[in-house]
Amino acid sequence: MNTQRKLVVTALLIWYVVFSAVMAIAPASRQFWVAANILPVLFVIVLTMTRR
Repeated sequence: MNTQRKLVVTALLIWYVVFSAVMAIAPASRQFWVAANILPVLFVIVLTMTRR
């Protein structure tokens, strides 16, 4: 993986984590927020662990 691609992937991962943290500050329903974020978080974890 070249340097520019690593930078883009890292920036997107950081953006996702920051965005999720900001959205978690005061959700209308914490249970709904958790339920809606389980699959995307698992997806990001799997993609991160299996990237080449």
